[in-house]
Amino acid sequence: MKIVKTICVAAAVFLWAAAVSAQIPESSDGGGGSFIIRAGTAGSYSAGVSEDHYQARLFADATYETSLFRIAAQYTWYNHYQLSDGFGNFDHVDLNRAGLEAELNPAEWVHLNAGYRFTIGSRSYESHQYYGEASLFYRDASLTVSYVGKKERYTYNWIRHLNDYTEISGEIGYDFTERFGMEIDYTYSRDDYRSAGADYRKNMFHLGASGKAAEPLFITGGAAVGYDSSNYRLYSLDIGATLRVSEALKIDLFGMYTYYQSVSSGTSSGSGRRSGSASSSGLAGGQGGRNPYLSASRLGESFSGWDVSVSATMQLYRLSGDDGD
Repeated sequence: MKIVKTICVAAAVFLWAAAVSAQIPESSDGGGGSFIIRAGTAGSYSAGVSEDHYQARLFADATYETSLFRIAAQYTWYNHYQLSDGFGNFDHVDLNRAGLEAELNPAEWVHLNAGYRFTIGSRSYESHQYYGEASLFYRDASLTVSYVGKKERYTYNWIRHLNDYTEISGEIGYDFTERFGMEIDYTYSRDDYRSAGADYRKNMFHLGASGKAAEPLFITGGAAVGYDSSNYRLYSLDIGATLRVSEALKIDLFGMYTYYQSVSSGTSSGSGRRSGSASSSGLAGGQGGRNPYLSASRLGESFSGWDVSVSATMQLYRLSGDDGD
């Protein structure tokens, strides 16, 4: 019943916003609002950190947008979503997620975005996620700060798990040409697995670039370095591509490789945030800084992990303000 109520509330707010915005006159350049419905599918595969696993998604959204603002009602179904008990053991569930997202563009130099997502599923899974983003623009430069907060609850091995996730990031970007730009960003994340006593923190610094390789093809890539609270240094490479097959269909591809270097591996005194050998580092069971997503077989070792994903999004319906004249 909770998911039904959430979808009804999301639909009511969306229809109210669309009705109100329909009374807003078109801008002087003739650009009215547009009502858009999209749907798509996505899949991902991850290996090296936790147990190897796949995940599939089906998603849809209904959006009303103008030059001033955008509001969207969203729905996503997850198949084989991975859960952790915080000690290197994993299970998978199916989930249903409903969401609302709003975007405001009060001026050319400022952009605001915020949203809420509510998710339920098997194993009595329930989560609430809030996120927001603010961007400032000056000529070809941009500054963006964002926040994500998530509280999730589920039952695994007869234990009710309570997890809180926080992510804060900042990015500075610059477009050198209309076809090429670069950005540097910093991200701090924290996973607090309270039932398991794991308080995992990660700091990452990323340098990226993006550009149009051809009119329908957009390419991104980057490299990152960082460290976490379980005595690991992290080095990663990522690459992505968006292919606009037609006005209605786009395909997104993404891949990431990460090397986890154990700071305390093979030493007796250790280094980094905690001291001691690998067996007594922050990774060891019961230590608060351990990585709750790390398979038990990886404890204290250096290793590699990788992720790949692909998605296809289709625009099913579009009605522009000009179409109704």
